[in-house]
Parts: sequence; structure tokens; C-alpha cells
Amino acid sequence: MHIDPERLEIRVDTKDSRLHIPMKEASDAQLNYRFENSGKDTVIHFHDIFVPEILRNRGVGTRLVWEGMQYAQANGFKVSTSCDFVQKYLDRHPEFNSYLA
Repeated sequence: MHIDPERLEIRVDTKDSRLHIPMKEASDAQLNYRFENSGKDTVIHFHDIFVPEILRNRGVGTRLVWEGMQYAQANGFKVSTSCDFVQKYLDRHPEFNSYLA
């Protein structure tokens, strides 16, 4: 099955604190977060990511993190993470350094 991560619909679900890709044949791919206050800044903390096996190694997790960073930028949030996948993404993308808490 060919998956183009750029064409996947990613939704922000503020009720359940996640960005997700709705799936019909598997569990949703999702990036989970919580908000933390750090002085004057609101920090979005990405704490875990899940991509169903059928979508793994196809750029879906990377796309979720990229969308998470776009969401943070658009809302003026600083970013922190305890998720290894997100941390590795941020290490490879220094253009987001100014958004790190």
C-alpha cells in the first residue's frame, strides 16, 4: 500500500489533547500532548506518539510531529517533549529551536 504522508488529513483534537490521523482500518495515528505553564509562556508538551503498524516507516510520524510544530507556532506555544521520536525530529530540525521551552 502506498501512503503519501503529505496527503493525509491531520486533525487537532483539543478535547483529547492530540493531533491525529483518522483511520478506518486501524487505530488512529496520533501525537499526544498536554499543556504546561512556564512563567509567561504556554508550553505544549508532546509526550508520546503512536503510528499503527500498517503506516510505520512511511513518514507518518514525521508528518505528525511537523504538524504539531506548526500548531505550536500558529498559537504562540513553546514546545517541550519527553518522547524520543519527537526529540530526534527536533534534533534534526534546528529551525524549530526558537520554539523550544
